[in-house]
Amino acid sequence: MPGSIAAPERGSWVLGDRVTELRVVELGRGPATAWAGRLLGEHGTDVVKIEGPEGDPLRTRGAQVADGSSGYFHALNLGKRGVVAQPGDPLFTRLVATADIVIHDLSPTEAARIGLDAASTEAGEARVVLSITPFGASGPHAGYVAEELTVSNAGGWASLCPTTSRDPERPPLKVFGDQCALMSGVAGAAVALATHREVTHSGIPEFIDLSQQDYVASVLEGAIPGYSYTEQVMLRYHERPLIPWRIFDAKDGAVFMVCVEQDQWERLVELMGHPDWADLPIFETMEGRSENQDLVHTLVQEFVADWETMEFFHAAQARRICCAPVMSLAQLSSDPHIAERGFLRPDEPGGPRFLASAVVGEAGRAPIRRTAPGLARHSAELRDESRTRACQGDAARQLPLAGVRVLDMTWAWAGPFAAMNLAHLGADVVRLESSSRPDLYRRLPFSPVGMEPGLNRSGMFNQWHQGKRSVG
Repeated sequence: MPGSIAAPERGSWVLGDRVTELRVVELGRGPATAWAGRLLGEHGTDVVKIEGPEGDPLRTRGAQVADGSSGYFHALNLGKRGVVAQPGDPLFTRLVATADIVIHDLSPTEAARIGLDAASTEAGEARVVLSITPFGASGPHAGYVAEELTVSNAGGWASLCPTTSRDPERPPLKVFGDQCALMSGVAGAAVALATHREVTHSGIPEFIDLSQQDYVASVLEGAIPGYSYTEQVMLRYHERPLIPWRIFDAKDGAVFMVCVEQDQWERLVELMGHPDWADLPIFETMEGRSENQDLVHTLVQEFVADWETMEFFHAAQARRICCAPVMSLAQLSSDPHIAERGFLRPDEPGGPRFLASAVVGEAGRAPIRRTAPGLARHSAELRDESRTRACQGDAARQLPLAGVRVLDMTWAWAGPFAAMNLAHLGADVVRLESSSRPDLYRRLPFSPVGMEPGLNRSGMFNQWHQGKRSVG
């Protein structure tokens, strides 16, 4: 069939047959809902995108491809079926009524008018309604309209960027693209799927109110415990305590490097051949390097400038120095590692390449099952298609991941944050730690003023390990 690609056998690469039975209906006009829908589709759900006669605004955002829609629209909507329908149309009513998960970015007033607000959801049949809006579905700002620029500033992210300059006259900076929306979409998809697991047990409908402002604020890493534990407000031009911390220019590109701890700095000095300047008293401690960071960066830059990018990257990594190449899109598209893992794939034979699912399971990476839907492409087939919602249970209500045990063996950044979110959803997260080599976050100096630092007193650790148990 045009617009389709052969897929593996049912259940061979998704999260089990139960997921393949789920119908997701997406009523969105922005990247957050579109990305959440695509992620759910990658894991086997049947995603139906409902658009008005004018089409999703994302169809006209950016460079267009063969069918007249933008490449951005295609990237966010792979794997979905699409219909044109409006509230009041029989097709619209039936699709929403029989969905297992509904995703929308409607204002509270719009959502209430068509029965997709919290009150209507909780009074209705068992299903999940995921609302992703700039400021949430309640509160004085709930009805505000906002784009990515507003959310980035409202969530506090822009106030921390670019952090590469100490000039207070430089304005806050929004990072490239729709990162706030895409992060919210990732979180929304995960929570919706976990919540549906609970709905199948309890038979009780659930309304998920995801505020992009809240979610962006929740990922500001050190800025959160820095304020709550030490009353310091981190700014885009604050003095960095961890030096070097910069993008350095190599012969053929650039590398990012940071020395988080003293032993990493010592290994960098070893890599540099132990230059005489490294023995100067001003460079002996983290405090000294922070006070003289311009000089440190100048001297390290002189060393990095003589290296090829990947050569330096591998040499630094071999010595356990935090370092990564700064990749351009052209370099990513030709990178042999990405090619071998099949991360860039065409949406159909001979078609343009898109980023495939980021998840690789036992059976490999989930395929791109369909091209992004043309406007109203699947209206006829869905008008004639009947379905009933997946079977619901009647067990007592509980948190979505109650009864699930997670073993957290991760350190900084991604792993602790992922496990914390699983704990928030009800999982029993057990952290496996080493008493001889404590977690980096436990050792960072985020203790309240006047309190002696300790392994159980670092705000950095306490912030990102909420709800977990620990064994060592």
